[in-house]
Amino acid sequence: MHSKLQANNIGLRSSLILLLTTAIGLTAFCWPLLLSADSQLSKTTAPILTALIIPLALLVVFTDLADGMLNSKAVALLGLMASLIAAARLFGTHSFGVEPMWALIIISGRAIGPSFGFSVGSLGMASSALITGGIGPWLPFQMLAAGWIGLLSGLIPFPKGRAEVPLLALFGAFSGIFVGLLLNMWFWPTAIGSDTSISFEQGAPFIQNISRLLAFTMATSLAFDLPRAIITALIISTVGAGMLRALRRAARTAIFVTEVQWQTQTSAKSLS
Repeated sequence: MHSKLQANNIGLRSSLILLLTTAIGLTAFCWPLLLSADSQLSKTTAPILTALIIPLALLVVFTDLADGMLNSKAVALLGLMASLIAAARLFGTHSFGVEPMWALIIISGRAIGPSFGFSVGSLGMASSALITGGIGPWLPFQMLAAGWIGLLSGLIPFPKGRAEVPLLALFGAFSGIFVGLLLNMWFWPTAIGSDTSISFEQGAPFIQNISRLLAFTMATSLAFDLPRAIITALIISTVGAGMLRALRRAARTAIFVTEVQWQTQTSAKSLS
């Protein structure tokens, strides 16, 4: 008997929704790098695209419910993990890059699956924003970044066994750096003036602006990104194996407990 909530397993309709969400998200993140100086997509237009992210993240959950990939008990597990992620972000020391929530997102996506990882990451980020009052133009970008990390942790075909947790820890370290670079993109074009070597240059070649973005990241956020990468890898290395077992056991129970009860009742009726 195999669970439908295994890593690397994702429904067709959920895949289409996630592809649409990713396309919209990449457009919102990367529009300055991809468009020319005379483009009609302005700085005020691009953030409007991100308003679609929250309903699409919820739609992934509803689609999995309709397709039988999740049931009410698995959705309760989703709510529990999103709450834990929100609490972990609340108690994290953001000024030093200590953000334990990323480890929880990665472990959740790896244990239960990519669509679950995307939903728990994005909804956990939204929940923490409601708790802390951190609602602003940056929130959809943070939700996308968290969702993508959860999605990737479920999609990457890590081997199960002893190598799984060390490889997942390496992915956590990479995520800590990647998230910093990704989140810089939403405000970098307007963060500083246009007369520095790390400023965004409207209409410049793609490679040139990428080089400037990397230089901007090294000069501004790398001191926060490195601790995030180290802490995430350490948490996964320490508690990853136990959490993976617990979440996989909970996911199997969530999927099959109703089915087993129904079969038992049917068998009892047939014997009477």
